[in-house]
Amino acid sequence: GIWWAEASQGRMGHTPWRDVQRYLRNSPFFALDRITTPVLIVHGDLDYVPIAHAEQMFVGLSRLGKTVRFVRY
Repeated sequence: GIWWAEASQGRMGHTPWRDVQRYLRNSPFFALDRITTPVLIVHGDLDYVPIAHAEQMFVGLSRLGKTVRFVRY
């Protein structure tokens, strides 16, 4: 969770409020425009990560005109 991102393997070092630019630079969402290969997003209703994250990635890629498919199981 939060501890992982700020103090452990995530190595962000600070909260998002102290270093918002670092969080933006490391967010995959803000790199969607650089994706050039087709993407398949597979997500289960019982996965640990909320399905909203996968849906956001799908919508972002779709809006950019990327080739993307979303499979929910």
